[in-house]
Amino acid sequence: MHWTTPFSAARRQLLAAGVIALGLSSALCPAQAETPANAVYAGKVDEGSASLTLTAGGQKGQLLIQSAHCSAAVSGDITEMGRGMLLTVPADDLHPDQCHIALLARNGVVTDASEEVSCRQWHGADCDFDFSGNMARQPTR
Repeated sequence: MHWTTPFSAARRQLLAAGVIALGLSSALCPAQAETPANAVYAGKVDEGSASLTLTAGGQKGQLLIQSAHCSAAVSGDITEMGRGMLLTVPADDLHPDQCHIALLARNGVVTDASEEVSCRQWHGADCDFDFSGNMARQPTR
């Protein structure tokens, strides 16, 4: 599912409506998170694999996806929301728009992700950050 609504000054309200599709909280505010401050989630998703690394006390995240046809990675700020989290990738010189990826996490497993259209700047046509799968929290070292 791609979010097709361009974000504007009403970004928060539109994003709240978009994450409802994943069953996340409709309020973009800190929640009682199931995710630890620093963690790695990894596993199979759709036709490939993915990993999510949380750092900086759970406030930063890096999402990597790989398949036989593509690979892509993004990094940004993490906002805890209801039953999941939101990864916000900032705009830069090569990517003029922010990217938001909603991730659903339950019982130590990230099961679904949904990106907004602006995230396509970070990957090719064969790859995207919309997936379902089983990215389990990895043991700490």
